[in-house]
Amino acid sequence: MVEMIVYFDTNVFDHLEQLNGVTAWELFRIRRAVQHGCIRVVVSYLNIEETLFIVPSQPVRAEARVKLIFELADKNLVVRGHQNNLNYSIICGQATTPVTV
Repeated sequence: MVEMIVYFDTNVFDHLEQLNGVTAWELFRIRRAVQHGCIRVVVSYLNIEETLFIVPSQPVRAEARVKLIFELADKNLVVRGHQNNLNYSIICGQATTPVTV
């Protein structure tokens, strides 16, 4: 079995959830690939931030997207945005004691 680590932009989660350009069969195959460990989906802070942004105006859509993100994403593969990484590097560089991640 070949394992592949993939990143889905927030729009991809949105299209999957709404079956926009994606068939139910294709979504089923993605779910099955995740369940069998063929693919591992990375979740990013940006996916969560962009979803939280629509909560006030589209709460049902936001909830559906969050459910799909948590269903498909590997919670052990979380990435921060470039700005968070840059800020963290600056803070670590200024610290008087080593910081481990």
